[in-house]
Amino acid sequence: MTTKIKWAIAVGVFGLSLAVLADVPTNIAFQGRVTGLNGAPLFNDPNSAADGRIDLKFQIFDALTGGASQWSQTSNNVPVFNGLFSVILDGLDATVFPVTDKVNRWLQVEVSTNNGVTFTPLLPRKEIVSVPYALQAANADTLDGKHAAELTYTGGDAIVIDANRIIRLNYSGADFQMTNGTLVISDRWVDVAGDTMSGDLAMGAGTAIKGAEIIGSQEIKNGAIIDEDVNAGANIAPAKIAGEAVVKTTEFSGMITGRWNNLTISNDVVTTAMIIDNTITNADISPTANIAASKILVSQLPAHGPLSVQTHVSNLWGTIGFVVGQTGREPYSSVQAAIDAAVSQGFGRTKPATIEVKPGVYTESLRFATGIYVKAEIEAGLFSVTIVGTHNYTYDDVNNLGDFYISGIEFRSPAGAGTAPLFTIAGRGRTSIRMNDCVLTSQDSQQPALRLANTYNQGGKLSNTELFHCRIRNWEANFTGNMLVDLQSGSLLQRGTEATLAANNRRSFLAGGASQLLIDNAEIRGRIETSGSAYLQLSQSSIDSGAQACIVHNSSANAIALEALLISTLNGNVVTGNGPFIYSNIGYFNSIAGLNQTLAATLSGGYGALPIKGLDHGILLGLADDDHPQYLNNTRGDARYAGAGWDGATRLASAQNHIARTDNPHQVTAAQVGALSTAGGVITGPITFTAPMGDIPMGVYTAH
Repeated sequence: MTTKIKWAIAVGVFGLSLAVLADVPTNIAFQGRVTGLNGAPLFNDPNSAADGRIDLKFQIFDALTGGASQWSQTSNNVPVFNGLFSVILDGLDATVFPVTDKVNRWLQVEVSTNNGVTFTPLLPRKEIVSVPYALQAANADTLDGKHAAELTYTGGDAIVIDANRIIRLNYSGADFQMTNGTLVISDRWVDVAGDTMSGDLAMGAGTAIKGAEIIGSQEIKNGAIIDEDVNAGANIAPAKIAGEAVVKTTEFSGMITGRWNNLTISNDVVTTAMIIDNTITNADISPTANIAASKILVSQLPAHGPLSVQTHVSNLWGTIGFVVGQTGREPYSSVQAAIDAAVSQGFGRTKPATIEVKPGVYTESLRFATGIYVKAEIEAGLFSVTIVGTHNYTYDDVNNLGDFYISGIEFRSPAGAGTAPLFTIAGRGRTSIRMNDCVLTSQDSQQPALRLANTYNQGGKLSNTELFHCRIRNWEANFTGNMLVDLQSGSLLQRGTEATLAANNRRSFLAGGASQLLIDNAEIRGRIETSGSAYLQLSQSSIDSGAQACIVHNSSANAIALEALLISTLNGNVVTGNGPFIYSNIGYFNSIAGLNQTLAATLSGGYGALPIKGLDHGILLGLADDDHPQYLNNTRGDARYAGAGWDGATRLASAQNHIARTDNPHQVTAAQVGALSTAGGVITGPITFTAPMGDIPMGVYTAH
C-alpha cells in the first residue's frame, strides 16, 4: 500500500517532574489523515483483515535533519476510518522538553503497511513550537521584574516561615497588636477591648469563643437551636417546655390499641410480617416510588382487567421484569445474573420471561435457560449489545419442549485459540431455538462459531434451531479449524443469513449424523460438506468456495439444490461426493479456468444447470459454438442433455428459419441427428452443423 499522510497536531499540557506540576498529564493528542497517492482516504478496521493494516511510529528529534532521537512510540494496527486516525503520544516529560533549557524539538512520523516490517518516514519533520515552554512560568525567575533575592525580608527575625510554611509573628507581649493598641490576636482567639465587630466571623473547627456568660438570649437567632445543640444529659425540666404535655418515651411490645396522640414509629421498624396481607392499597404507594419491574411478579394478566404493567421494555415476548444495563440504574448489570434470577423466580418453559439488555459490551460467558428469552433493547438499534465469551444452551430433559429466543445481539468469542465454540446448543430433549438479527463473530483460530449437538429426537422430530437474518463469521486469516458451523445432529434452518470465513477454502458447514441443514436465501463463503445420513437443502443461495468444490455430499440422504449459484476457481467438479443429489436451475461460475467446470457424474438427476462466464455470451445449456469451444459443459458429467430448456426435435425442425453461416461449413451424421432428436439424448462424439439448428448457431459441438 503506497500512502501519503496529511496530519495536524494538537498539543496538550506537558507534565513535568516538578512538585507543583505533579498532576499535569504527560501526553499530546495527535490526529492525522491517511490517503493513497490518488487522494482517496484509507481504511483500517482492527477487527478485519480484509482492508490491510496500518502501523505508525512517532519520534521526537533535537534537529530538523539528523540529530538524536529524544523520544519514540509505536502504535500498532491503528484504527483508520475515512482516512482519519487519532493517537495519544505519552511519556513526554521534562526529559523530552527540559524546564531549565529552552530547546527546539521536531516530530517525525513513520508509516508501515506491512505489519511493522518496515517503516517509511514522512519528511520533512514538523517542529513542535513554544507552547510546551509556557510551563516555565510555573517556576518563574522574577515577580514584576524583581528577583527572589530582592523580595527577602531583612528587617529582623520577628517574621518567621517555619518548616511547615506557616508564617509566625513574634513580638514581645502580644503575638500581634494593631497600631491603635486595642486589637490583640493571641493564639486562636480575638480579644477586642471596646471595639464593635460587624459582619460574619468565620471560625474553623476546634475554634472556641471563650468567656463566661458572654452569650445571652438576644444573641441567639430565633429558631436556630435544633435537637443536636441540646446536650443529651441536659435533663431539661418538662415545666420549662411550653405546649403539648411532655411524657417520658415508653417502649411497647405486643398489640397497641386505642388512640394515641402523635404516635411515631422509628425508621426501618415495620417488617413484612407486621403488615396484614392485602391491606396495602394504591394510595399507600408513592407516585415516585419507582419500583423496579423485576420486583413485580405477574403470573397471569387478565384479558381486559385493570392491571397494566408498564415498563420501558417494548415488544414483550413473555413476562417482563429483567433489565440489564451498565448505568447503575438497571436492576442487573450482568446478563447471567438476570438469567439466574428469572430461573430462581420460577420462570421457564411453562412461564416464559424476557430479559432486555441495554447497549454496551458485556464480558461474560452465558448459560441460557429454556423459556428465558434474551434480546437487545429495540430502541437502541440492532447490534448495540455485544457479549464477549463462550456461550451454551444445554437441555437435558427428554420431555423438554420449551422454546428459547435471542434477538438483536452480537456474540463475540475471545481472540486466540480457545477450547470451546463461540455458541454451543446441546442436549437430549427436543426444543426450538430461534435467533433473530443476531451476529456470531468468532475470533478463535480453531473453534467453530456454532455447534449443534442434539442427541435425541422425540416422535421422529428433531430439535430445531432457526437463524433469521443472522450473520455467522470468522475473520481470522489463520483459521485452522474444521468448520465454521458444526452440525452434529438436530435441524438447522438458515434464512436470509450470511456465513463468512476469511479464507473461503475452509468448510463453512459440516453436517453429520442424522442432521438436517436447510439454507434459504443465504450467502456462504466456504464449502459445505455432509456425511452420515445428513440431509441438505439449498435454495436461492450462493456458495463461494475458492479453489475447492462448493458442495461435497457424502451423505446417504438426498441433497437438494434449487436456484443456487456455485462460485469456484476449481477446474473440475464444483459439486462432488458419493451421495444422491437432486438439482434445478444451478449456475456455476469460474473466473480463472473459463467454464471447464462440471457437476459430479454421480448426481441422481436434475435439469437447468448452466455454466456461466458472462452475460455477453449466449451459452445454451452447456453447448458451445466453434468460436468458444472452451465454454462447453453440460448439466451432468455423463454428457446428458435434459430438461425443459432443451428439445432437440423442435430445434432441428426450426433450423431453416435461422440465418445461415458460411464461414465454417461442417457435416452432421444421421446418427448424431438422431441423438439430438430426443430430448435428453446422450451425445457420444463431436457434432457439426452446416447451418444453424433452431437457436443453435452453426459450428462444432463436443460433449464432455
